[in-house]
Amino acid sequence: MWTSSFLADLKRILEGYGNRGYRAVQLEAGAIGGRMYLAAYAQGLGATGLTFFDDDVINFFRRTRKARVPSFFSRLASR
Repeated sequence: MWTSSFLADLKRILEGYGNRGYRAVQLEAGAIGGRMYLAAYAQGLGATGLTFFDDDVINFFRRTRKARVPSFFSRLASR
């Protein structure tokens, strides 16, 4: 089983791109996640993703990655 976390420096992105920066972060993470899904399925693996996070998850990453916020999680595993 393999898990990936997509984190973004949202403050810096919003300063540079305004509100559209949030959409760009989500689009980029989703596109990368989609390619990971395709690669996993091509190798006979399963894949899933998560884009909704509760406060506990966000606070966990804020302790370890001060300026970063989670935008997407993906997990790949054998079926």
